[in-house]
Amino acid sequence: RATHISYSPKGSHFTIHMKGQAIEVDTILLGEHNVLNILAAVATAAALGIQPEEIVPAIKGLRYVEHRLEVRDMGGYTLLDDAYNSNPIGAGYALDVLAQMPNHRFLLTPGFLDLGKEKHAAHEEYAHHMIHCADTILLIGEAQTNDIYATLCKDHFPADQLYRCSSTKVAFQLLSQLAKIGDCAL
Repeated sequence: RATHISYSPKGSHFTIHMKGQAIEVDTILLGEHNVLNILAAVATAAALGIQPEEIVPAIKGLRYVEHRLEVRDMGGYTLLDDAYNSNPIGAGYALDVLAQMPNHRFLLTPGFLDLGKEKHAAHEEYAHHMIHCADTILLIGEAQTNDIYATLCKDHFPADQLYRCSSTKVAFQLLSQLAKIGDCAL
């Protein structure tokens, strides 16, 4: 099991408890899903007789899957590139990571594009989660984010921190004007 899980622009830090030991680990990977995957790998390694002193450096050496909560330095602010994510569970994990980032936290999102009848409920739940994780929200594509926008307005998200952008390009142009050194954007 993992305890004391924390996220920063440098990655994840947590304690793995196994066989009566508490092992501190660091990885550049972010998100609960990555912690769970690491725990599964650690359990498998331990079952195969691999010792903790071999496991810790292996965890530290893990690399990103491109566009899956990949940390990028954008010349002063941090970008958590999760552009490939398109499902509510993964988006929720990404929001939980954003919530622990220092300074001002920006969220850029087009919402979910391929959920069919479930889209409205998923967007509503996603918006409720955003409120606790982001300081400024940039919605991409007005028609596709109407449900998110309406929910954020109903939940009294600050209107001066909520933007509707016609495209990803416009959202990043606005972000470059708003973000300051040390801020974080998802």
